[in-house]
Amino acid sequence: REEKRVVISDSGAASAELEEVPLNEKSKFWLEKIKELCEENNIECIPVKFPTKNWNTRWGDEVRDYACSIGLDYMDMTLEDEEIGINWRKDSFDNGKHLNYYGMAKTSKYLAAFLSAKENLNSHKGEENYENWDNDLVEYSEWESREIFELLDNKRERYDWLDSMLFNREKYLILITVKTDTAQGWQKSLNGIFAELGLNTDFSSLRQESYIAVLDGGKKQLEISDPDILNYDFEWTDEQGKSHDIHLKSGGIGGDCEIEIDGTERSLDKSGLNIVLVNKENGEYLAAANLDSSKEDALFTKKGSPDEAAVLKDGSYRIADGDSEVSIEVSLKRNEDGSYSITDEASGKYLSAGGSNKAGDLVNFEANLGLAVTKWRIYTASKGKFIIYSQYNGMVLEASDKGFCIEEFDQNGDSQGVDIYGN
Repeated sequence: REEKRVVISDSGAASAELEEVPLNEKSKFWLEKIKELCEENNIECIPVKFPTKNWNTRWGDEVRDYACSIGLDYMDMTLEDEEIGINWRKDSFDNGKHLNYYGMAKTSKYLAAFLSAKENLNSHKGEENYENWDNDLVEYSEWESREIFELLDNKRERYDWLDSMLFNREKYLILITVKTDTAQGWQKSLNGIFAELGLNTDFSSLRQESYIAVLDGGKKQLEISDPDILNYDFEWTDEQGKSHDIHLKSGGIGGDCEIEIDGTERSLDKSGLNIVLVNKENGEYLAAANLDSSKEDALFTKKGSPDEAAVLKDGSYRIADGDSEVSIEVSLKRNEDGSYSITDEASGKYLSAGGSNKAGDLVNFEANLGLAVTKWRIYTASKGKFIIYSQYNGMVLEASDKGFCIEEFDQNGDSQGVDIYGN
């Protein structure tokens, strides 16, 4: 905001006039020192102002005038926020004062294009004596993966866990009970996973009812719901021939949840959907999870995880949308972190979220630097479709009249997803 001084005219009318705000002398001193050092080393010095809402054109004009007076160009990216693609609702962590990771990713891409266009800069990628650049990229990529996972963790973690359970189901005894309710916050985007397991219950309508399901080696042995409290006890034999006593209890509203294996409680005993995985080979408890869909935020918690599983194998595919004529021929390759690289078979370039963070923006294909913008996770969706989920911004790939774009991930709907056909 501007600093203004209240002035009273001879007639008694009050008005606000801009205060004179001179540039900081210390800043001017050090900018001139930086300029001198750059000139001594044959380096072009360009002062840059990054996008922010905490700035105005008068300040920008004063800085530009001063920079010009000492022979420097000045790049004011506060005037380029629309061209950069800044979405102030998502690209700032403090209402526009500073950019967050997403805002800086877009701004860095814009600045890189500006620098690449300058005739006195050459790429030294892969050249001897420039290895530090390659090492920095590896270090940044590792940092980025950790940070992005933390930013998107609760949104993506449930899909990673449940899809891994689905694609390893032949290895597990899967035990499921409900406590309180699943309907209020049930996320319909999960329907495809449970349908693939062979479960027929619509959890979005299971209001205040008890529920028990048992799947052995991927085959459904039991699925039942009832308004009253349910108890189910059975003896189960693992692949080594050892017998185990299983006790399941679902209390529905106000009741308890129990998943006991040989007398030991293994469920997380939280409201919503409780799942326990047992290793079929030796009968050992493996993992447990809870989706608290009794509440609107549907918090996911876990203890242990299924073995990692690839939703799709590496190979050639066609991504399409049955409701439109949009399609692309691609190659899929699963990365070490569980994400996928999606390559256009015609150009060899990688499908990218494009540094964008705004619903409806078209995706593009670009060179791969191993960064999050070209990493995607693939999850099971409803009706045989797949959710292609950007590891960069947590948005999903959808088809539009103009081509493939990114849209907000609607976890409460079951209409999102694309068709993926093997070639």
